[in-house]
Amino acid sequence: MEVLFKKVCGLDVHKGNIVASIVWEEDKERKSETREFGSMQSELEELKRWLDDSGVELVVMESTSIYWVPVYEKLEGGDYKISVVNLRLNFIWRHGVDYVRVTMRVEESGKVDEPDEVIR
Repeated sequence: MEVLFKKVCGLDVHKGNIVASIVWEEDKERKSETREFGSMQSELEELKRWLDDSGVELVVMESTSIYWVPVYEKLEGGDYKISVVNLRLNFIWRHGVDYVRVTMRVEESGKVDEPDEVIR
């Protein structure tokens, strides 16, 4: 399979927190780092700084309801592509690395919901 992105972050967005996992390959070994952020503006700024500093090329987020909107707005303008996915595709996953692997598979499959316009 062709590698489309070398460093990917999956975000599981909830009302009060965001679980973020970055996955990349180094020396033919898969590496990952997972962090949890709150949903307040200062915490979203911290998430954005972490993503900017990490060199992520793709951010894939899954969210219940509209909790993804402020996260999307905060991350807009970064040096990475942002996709909002709907994981109601009968996938089962755990937080962290397995979640990111699922979001990577969803992104590669083309089953991605990207918002045409963010409701402000």
